[in-house]
Amino acid sequence: MNAKVKNYNGLQIELVNFEEKNIMFDNPNCLKINLQRQFDDKNDSARFEITDEIRGSLKCGFVTRLVLINRYAFAALSPEQRPKVGDIILGRVSKIGRHTKMDDCDGRRVTLLENDLVVAAFGNRYATDQYEGIVPETTAPCHILSNAVVCGIVKSKHAKMSAPTELEVIGFMHDAAGQQLNLRDFGLKLRTKKATSIKRSKNLDRPSIVVVGSSMNSGKTTATASIVRGLTQSGYQVAAGKITGTACGNDNWAYKDNGAVKVLDFSDCGYPSTYLCDGEEVLSIYRTLRQRLRKEKPDFIVMEVADGIVQRETTELLAQPEFKKSIDHLIYSAGDALAAESGLRLLEQKGYKVTALSGLVSASELAKAEAEALSGVRCYTQDEIIAGELNELL
Repeated sequence: MNAKVKNYNGLQIELVNFEEKNIMFDNPNCLKINLQRQFDDKNDSARFEITDEIRGSLKCGFVTRLVLINRYAFAALSPEQRPKVGDIILGRVSKIGRHTKMDDCDGRRVTLLENDLVVAAFGNRYATDQYEGIVPETTAPCHILSNAVVCGIVKSKHAKMSAPTELEVIGFMHDAAGQQLNLRDFGLKLRTKKATSIKRSKNLDRPSIVVVGSSMNSGKTTATASIVRGLTQSGYQVAAGKITGTACGNDNWAYKDNGAVKVLDFSDCGYPSTYLCDGEEVLSIYRTLRQRLRKEKPDFIVMEVADGIVQRETTELLAQPEFKKSIDHLIYSAGDALAAESGLRLLEQKGYKVTALSGLVSASELAKAEAEALSGVRCYTQDEIIAGELNELL
């Protein structure tokens, strides 16, 4: 049988019809990794068996935490295959860039090294201080977009950001039955409008607090976690969640560390991120998370919306009448006094009344005073919220 050499995702591979070829490369986890690739020259596809040896060396990103590692039986790849949001892949770190570490499924911060085998998921990302990334149209080498190992292609980046860490796509993960694995298959079933709506009920509902902000890194997560802490220390049980964003363990852990009895976010619905989701889809995620948190029968539900109020998905969510009616208190986190004033004005135009201000602006007594003077709304520091001073308004 005559073999021929093809360039396969950047690797020069000898193709022989259904003949197994072993590819060896150095890996810091176990000196040498033997990837057994079975090629089908008829359709130019390849299959990569996930042996116990391979499984033991995998670094699984936090974004894939809903999937047990023993579900990974093999990875398969064909040149014409197009990635979709949520597709789980086996990748090889080909070049270290911005991300030198990753969060694994257990929440441990793991060092990334060249030739590491990682389990990642394709997704989009919107981060004004970091990267904008999208799911690529091909399986060519891509980029790690977040610590949770959401992967895609960087479309734009902040000037301070270095080049992204690069990932070679080895194949799409499949289970032993041959089913290709996607995060949506493991997430909570979305509650659509036909199935349910967010209704007010004295018997079933709990006071709902939503935190929004002027931008990424304006202090939303700190405010949310502080509200959880302040209520918890006052003897209340609090459930917390994040409605939009890109999969990240840090926010969830902040809520848990501050006393939340139950924490969920959009990634529990099988979404690596919510960037480029439509408004109805984001609203369905909110319905699903809120309904699940209500089942814990907490005294309060506190939820965070990622990025700023002018970001695409946030804007669409705020425009939903059903979302607006379900909120008891809206907390606005701002970076400075002008962001506080203009943000409140915009929210008022959308029909929202802001209960309180917080965020980075509260870190400076001068800026805090400016924000209060401009807006007429009290601005709370982190310490004041933790001390329970906001509780009387809730």
